[in-house]
Amino acid sequence: PVKPRAVLASKLVSLTVSQLLVSCVIMVPGIVVYAVLGGLSPLGWVFGIISVLFSPLVPVVLASIISAVIAAISSRLKFKNLVSIILSFAFFSLIMIGSFNLQGLLASFAANAGGLAEGIRQYMPFFYYYGSAMVTGSVLELLIALAISAAVFALFVWVFSIGYKRINQ
Repeated sequence: PVKPRAVLASKLVSLTVSQLLVSCVIMVPGIVVYAVLGGLSPLGWVFGIISVLFSPLVPVVLASIISAVIAAISSRLKFKNLVSIILSFAFFSLIMIGSFNLQGLLASFAANAGGLAEGIRQYMPFFYYYGSAMVTGSVLELLIALAISAAVFALFVWVFSIGYKRINQ
């Protein structure tokens, strides 16, 4: 009686709520420091709160895609649980290696002050627009960031719900 799209959306909402806690732990201190050092406007505070609420959408989609790939690969093999654990560990290891290397990448970006902003703008435009809207008070940039995040999330729910019933069985 319940559509697969609704079941998938509810699971993604619960995952998004848990990611929201992570977003608060990571983003709120940065917003507070920027506000103290850079003098964030009241509108910037509002935009900061909105960005904290909506920024987890794209990372949740990326994590869900990785989980779906792991599930799809392991479901076709004899030792499903073992393969799933190995693939999950491999993805986790790649993320850890990437995060350790990210420090060097950020340092090289920081050497070229415009490079960091341009790198974020090129590879993670929704984060760039959230930050830029917060700093400049641009409603247009906030709307662009919200549109990107919401569109990615909605597209994922729509596409994934098509095959969700089959995958779930």
